Amino acid sequence: MIRRASLADEVAAFAAQGGHVGALLQLLTDGQVSARGRGHEGRPLLAVAAAAGRAPAVELLLRHSADVDAPDRRFGSGATPLVLASVHGHVSVVQMLLAVSCKRRTVWRGRTAAEWAGRRGHSECARLIRRGGAPGPAEGAPLSAPALQTAFPLCK
Repeated sequence: MIRRASLADEVAAFAAQGGHVGALLQLLTDGQVSARGRGHEGRPLLAVAAAAGRAPAVELLLRHSADVDAPDRRFGSGATPLVLASVHGHVSVVQMLLAVSCKRRTVWRGRTAAEWAGRRGHSECARLIRRGGAPGPAEGAPLSAPALQTAFPLCK
């Protein structure tokens, strides 16, 4: 059963989807929401931002310890932020997720993220995923701000 999201969680999901990084940062730093939180329909904030292609919001959530592989259960098992970003062709978000060692081979509806990207005509996303993206921290290593900044310096 999916718990009902609080008003703060709903606002955070709206901010993540719309790329309203200032509002999202305020909610995170005030402790009103967690980067691992879920908004409407139990959707992880990172998945919402990744599906919308909001790279600055994705980076902010990653810096605040969002679960890089948390599936968006609205779409069924396996709909990770990487899968959702690749389906929509969001290259910068795919690069960022790969830089923090997300799982590349998760299967959603019978296809991996690379297969979805290729099927949708997002060849750059498919190539990045197959290649492994930009170098990032070792598998399982904790995400650090310097590692993310080195791997993908979106916001300074």
